[in-house]
Amino acid sequence: MATGNDRMRRRQISATDPATEFSSTSIFITPMLDMSFQILAFFVFTYHPMPTERQLPMVMAAGAAGGAAEIKRPDQPAAPGEPALRPLVTVMVRARGEGQVGSLEVLFAGQRERIGPEGLAQVTLEELLAGLERKLLDLRQQIPMDEQDPRSQSLLLQTQASLKWSQSIRVMDSCRRTIGPDGAVIELFPKIELDMLK
Repeated sequence: MATGNDRMRRRQISATDPATEFSSTSIFITPMLDMSFQILAFFVFTYHPMPTERQLPMVMAAGAAGGAAEIKRPDQPAAPGEPALRPLVTVMVRARGEGQVGSLEVLFAGQRERIGPEGLAQVTLEELLAGLERKLLDLRQQIPMDEQDPRSQSLLLQTQASLKWSQSIRVMDSCRRTIGPDGAVIELFPKIELDMLK
């Protein structure tokens, strides 16, 4: 027959036995680490970055010098510097089904010219871009490239939100440069400003 001392000894042995220790609030960290590393490995091995379609030259705004701000004079009428002027030439791109280029229009000196045939005739993108390059080449001969006038170097490209980015890139490339009759590269409008067409 077990005495009180024997019962106390059994409780102490069972309390110190690691196999019997369990709590409902215990956190098993090893399976969690295993799963997190497996998920990390899955994303590392299945990640395939898309190749860059083209290099896009970006014009960043000039930063101001740091330090204490100068106190403005109350009689100063406006901030110093020239206001930003819109480019002289605007190209409007409208999209059709599945985000393809549907129509192109060129705006210059208050005149709007549609590129491509009128009506419902369907033309390929290459034909539209060839017509756009011919029109911009004519405009480049009318607008001399002036280093002092940023409007002569830039072009405003307005596209619809439904147009695919790859199609916008093709139009931008045609606005930027073309191949002349002798096979030489002709710079049309090296700086492209993007805007959303309403």
